[in-house]
Amino acid sequence: MSGARQERARQERYGQPVGPGAVLDELSDQASYEAEFAVTLADYATVIREAVQGLTEGHDEIREKELEYRSQDFPRLLNAVRRRVEDKVPYLTASLGPARKKADAVIFRLRADIKKVLGDLRRCRADLKEATDDTVYKERKLAAEKERFQRLLDLPVTVPDWVTRLTALEGDLLKAIEAGDDFVAYATLSEINRLYEEELSIPGGEEYRDVLTSQWGRVVVAQKELLDVKRHAAELASAVRQLEELYERLTADRVAELRRRWEQALREPGGSGRQ
Repeated sequence: MSGARQERARQERYGQPVGPGAVLDELSDQASYEAEFAVTLADYATVIREAVQGLTEGHDEIREKELEYRSQDFPRLLNAVRRRVEDKVPYLTASLGPARKKADAVIFRLRADIKKVLGDLRRCRADLKEATDDTVYKERKLAAEKERFQRLLDLPVTVPDWVTRLTALEGDLLKAIEAGDDFVAYATLSEINRLYEEELSIPGGEEYRDVLTSQWGRVVVAQKELLDVKRHAAELASAVRQLEELYERLTADRVAELRRRWEQALREPGGSGRQ
């Protein structure tokens, strides 16, 4: 509810006369609201018109393509080709004679090989994606371990800054106590404790070398893990390329590949039949 309406409602609630100024303000607010609402409706109407236009164009295109497709009668044409091909089955069966079993075996073997290569390719691609994602994770892990190591290396420089900062806060604490500002003193003490508990974490002088060496060891391990996963990803990428090339060779011209295998089968011991 607008301010003018709220004021008028208050006046009416308490039996106060509603002045012309309040009525004018309310009407102005209403006019402004209706103007904004009209703009919103106009924008919405534009969106609706664009959507309707898009749907109309899409509907017209669907109808056009439907008529074009139906006029060609593709199912009839394709079925006619298949019937003509099937008419050749008796001739080819008689022509191949006993060699038909060998021919069927060659065809089945190629289909099985293609299916296996395709399955291997899909699995290899999935493994490659996993290795690629793992590489990104290992890179981030190595970067984090290096950052921790660098922070430890920088302690001789950063710790004096902490001493300066905490000493300054200690001075603020003492000043607040001397000024009798107990709350500021207590808040300063709380901030000092928070810094010690949450942000300031340093090893003792005797522990520093051990902590530094330990973190360096984690950096080395992270580097080794990254190298391993990168090598694995490279091997998988190579395997994917080889499988893609094999799949392309087997499927680019299947009849030519079948002929090559058929001729090879005929050259094998016991192979016989017509080429």
